[in-house]
Amino acid sequence: MKTIPTLSRIHTINSLIFAILLTTAFTDLAAETHASYLVSIDADHPRYATVTAQLNPQQGRIYLNDSAADTGLYHGWATFLQSIKATDLEGNPLEVVYLTNGSWRVSPPVDQQISLEYEMLLQHDRFPNDPGDDELAYAQPWGVMWTGRALFITGTPADQIEVTFDVADNWGITTPWHRVAAGSNTFSISGNEQLLDAAFMTGTHYEHEFMLEDATIRLGLGGESVQPQADVFQSILHRYLDAYTDLFGGPPHSNMALLASEGRLLGGGVMGSTISMLFGQQLAGEMLPMVHYITTHEMYHLWNANLHYANHPELYWFIEGFAEYITFLTALRNGDLDEHTFLSQLAERWQLYSNVSGTLSLAAAGDDKLDNYDLIYSGGMLAALTLDAMIMEQSRCRFSLDTLHRYIYRHYQPGSDAGLNNHQLAEAIQQSTGVDAEGFFDRYISGSEPLPIDTALQTLGLTFSQSGSDDAPVISFIDNRDEDRIDVWNKLMGNGEP
Repeated sequence: MKTIPTLSRIHTINSLIFAILLTTAFTDLAAETHASYLVSIDADHPRYATVTAQLNPQQGRIYLNDSAADTGLYHGWATFLQSIKATDLEGNPLEVVYLTNGSWRVSPPVDQQISLEYEMLLQHDRFPNDPGDDELAYAQPWGVMWTGRALFITGTPADQIEVTFDVADNWGITTPWHRVAAGSNTFSISGNEQLLDAAFMTGTHYEHEFMLEDATIRLGLGGESVQPQADVFQSILHRYLDAYTDLFGGPPHSNMALLASEGRLLGGGVMGSTISMLFGQQLAGEMLPMVHYITTHEMYHLWNANLHYANHPELYWFIEGFAEYITFLTALRNGDLDEHTFLSQLAERWQLYSNVSGTLSLAAAGDDKLDNYDLIYSGGMLAALTLDAMIMEQSRCRFSLDTLHRYIYRHYQPGSDAGLNNHQLAEAIQQSTGVDAEGFFDRYISGSEPLPIDTALQTLGLTFSQSGSDDAPVISFIDNRDEDRIDVWNKLMGNGEP
């Protein structure tokens, strides 16, 4: 067991007051399932987090999320637990015995809430992780970013959760959770999923907040090279949140936070309504196009990654491939990409996909997302393009993939009864556009036939050749496009009725 800093007198008093207030509150609300956490982080020792919690054990057990990615840590995130103790609400000590996979037994068993105090050491960013660090907790000179699943021990799923932060006065807190009052360090959360599948940034980082309809959007930027790009991030957020809201026909289903910093690697990821991005040791000016790409790709996931899915792996081609397609298409529509660059991206993805097409179906590729990266990302992007062209041609430009986005936004919201799978996605295309896509899914999504990309290009008035340097693929407009092809391209650009 590693030595940890002694808790300050102030923290001890805060914890005592916190426990007394919560004991009184939860006695009155015994009919409901609640949990509360006080997170204390000392600015002089930012890698240590002390958590005081009140929660209900689940059949005598408490848990820390065991998804530690590919760190090679046998005990997952529980590896970083420094100490833990528990008492019942009368203050009687309880035994906490570690079992396995981030779970503990509390004895003797109690049928009421317990008080839990534990300390976690943030070392997650000092271990290797595949595919990247963006969804790991990390520490930087400005402060820390914690993921909910790496910090919060839970028990019986709670209906309502309250998290309060005890941090330095000059530290801000950026998270998608609902702040109970302006200037407050207390946040309310609806259920364990929102607690664990989220993250928070606390420190002296840059913060920006605004409203998108009923959703609160928060931006947190840490690092000497990242914070000066605040205007860039704000512009991307405002413009692309508006564009994606128009595309889906509504805003994200909850508040969101975008957290960005310097770090070991370059990459981005989404945890529920939190976007986390790292930009290596320094965010240089030449990296701004990559900032734009990563940010807009991950922003799209606030909608499509948070739909209600029946089976995530079989739809990774849709989750990631559509994100790629819409990211570049929206940049083209917004004037951030020219047509030549957009077509160059399509050609590059076609080359990557052609190297692996026919080896495995797009649906099956989701079982190993990273090993099948070019199938999932490039193949998925080209599947989206091909479906878009097919819908526009068969509906005579009355509908497009935009129409499908609005349909799934309405019918597959989080908490809906139906869970989206490939069969229902094909059915959604039929319902929203009148285009029968079942055969397409049988052959090119569930089956492993190569996508009919050349047909899609013809529909769009495009042609493919290998006339670039080293016979690199080139996609360009055909000469003398007819009116039908021009209409399809205009529809692709977002012109015309949805």
